[in-house]
Amino acid sequence: MDISVAISALAVLSGLLIFVLVYGTLVPKRSGRFRPDNDEETEGNSALRALTILSSEIYDALPAGNGTKSRSQRNLIRVQELLVRSGNPWGLKAEEFVFIRYITGLIGAVAGALIWFATFAFGVWAPWYAIVGIATVVGFLYPGINYKEKAAERDLDFKRNLPEALDLIIIAVSAGRTFNQALRDTVPHLKESHLRTELASVIRAVDSGRTMKEALDSFAERAPSTSIVTFTRSMQEVIENNVSMEDTLRSRSDESRAELFSMIRERTAALPVKMTAVLTPTLSFALMIILLAPFITSLMEILQ
Repeated sequence: MDISVAISALAVLSGLLIFVLVYGTLVPKRSGRFRPDNDEETEGNSALRALTILSSEIYDALPAGNGTKSRSQRNLIRVQELLVRSGNPWGLKAEEFVFIRYITGLIGAVAGALIWFATFAFGVWAPWYAIVGIATVVGFLYPGINYKEKAAERDLDFKRNLPEALDLIIIAVSAGRTFNQALRDTVPHLKESHLRTELASVIRAVDSGRTMKEALDSFAERAPSTSIVTFTRSMQEVIENNVSMEDTLRSRSDESRAELFSMIRERTAALPVKMTAVLTPTLSFALMIILLAPFITSLMEILQ
């Protein structure tokens, strides 16, 4: 009974996947398309590129006004915040991100059914609904997990590299350079990082005709990290009110370095707990063997 139900479920899921592929191919397309904007993210990652192309074909085929636009505005706002914090590595809009989760969930369901069928063929029994359900949930959650990891990585990158960047800007400012000139002198000397990329974007924005205040506003929107927002607001205040730039930069450098050290201390303090959680199962098993070894030896001598 179980295998017949599982085969039926696999057939339904495969049929649904084939249907959306055919639907996305045959139905007339609308203008909206999405592709990963970050070539570095998709370079050498054929699975990600195939996923975004597949999702794009299906999303394009949806009639205008339908699809993910029916999702709650609150959910879309949360998704948009996540896209901004992560740097949006896949180049998606909020509606597209919500839609792509259902595609990855469907792919996970099909993969789960195939995994169950393979294990059953090798004589390993497991409830098909559990495997398919877990695979579906993992597939659905994967885009969000990936973006949250990217957001945490960007935030850590900003905190780690901002103190060094501020020190270099301070050196240039103390030599008589303006903030714009100091920024241009600093960027080439920074190592490859998200911060260097964003500061280079600020320079390009100024070169394209925007004011430094507008460029810093865009920087703060793209990188809503506390340290970055405070830095941009401080620089805007200096530019508008003619405050001492060097003193402000030194203050921001000290505060950003203090934030970095505070984060390091917090992570260091959490290491013993994490190590204990990882080592406890192994140590418990080893301790059990040590405690039971004399008893087992005595028992074997008695039985002999």
